[in-house]
Amino acid sequence: MPYILGPAAPASIYACYGDVWFSRNGGASWRNASKGTLGPSRECRQIAISPADPKTIYVVKEAEIDLRHRPGEGDARPPFLGGGGVFRSTDGGVTWHSITNNLPLGEAAVSNLSVSPTDARRVWVTFQGYKTDAKVFMTTDGGSTWINISSELPNIPAHCVAAAPGPANPVYVGMDDGVYYRDDTLGRWVSFKDGLPDQSNGRPISVTSLLIQEAQHRLVASTFAVGVWMSDLHR
Repeated sequence: MPYILGPAAPASIYACYGDVWFSRNGGASWRNASKGTLGPSRECRQIAISPADPKTIYVVKEAEIDLRHRPGEGDARPPFLGGGGVFRSTDGGVTWHSITNNLPLGEAAVSNLSVSPTDARRVWVTFQGYKTDAKVFMTTDGGSTWINISSELPNIPAHCVAAAPGPANPVYVGMDDGVYYRDDTLGRWVSFKDGLPDQSNGRPISVTSLLIQEAQHRLVASTFAVGVWMSDLHR
């Protein structure tokens, strides 16, 4: 279950499951902040508060899957039942609106979200699975429109994304074979995995989450079965 501390008040906690729950006192008591407005899915993947505007909150939820669906066995029901999406609140979680729009939630499993440290309307969303060109999408207008920036990434699951501060809007994506980097100056993805080990079986390392430490100018990556690794940010 993802959760995040309020940037302006660390005793405030936002946690997400089917709904967003909020605590002002470090978790001693809770209230339901979204009250069913985020749809029926209970597969919450990420909740993020904009560093540039603490009242702007984003939630990403994966669509529920019909586990009874068996392709090719005459079952016409779609495997994705819906209920997922990307949601946004601009009043601290009082009201919520879906900003899913043209994101391919019916074709790929959404996995993570990151908000620009300096722009509350600039957001990146990642997708897992093996749907070609459904890896990373970006919005610059708070989700009214989404731009597919998956080109040049390998056709493997994208698990996580982290946006760094900077005028060129730098962003890092963790995938099944390491980390990739992109900014407005480059205009494309480049490998950012020098020094990351392979797994014990020789396969590339799978990066499951990313964290940027702004004060130390470092990127921290957790991995599947190979521990936690740290690097200086892209220069």
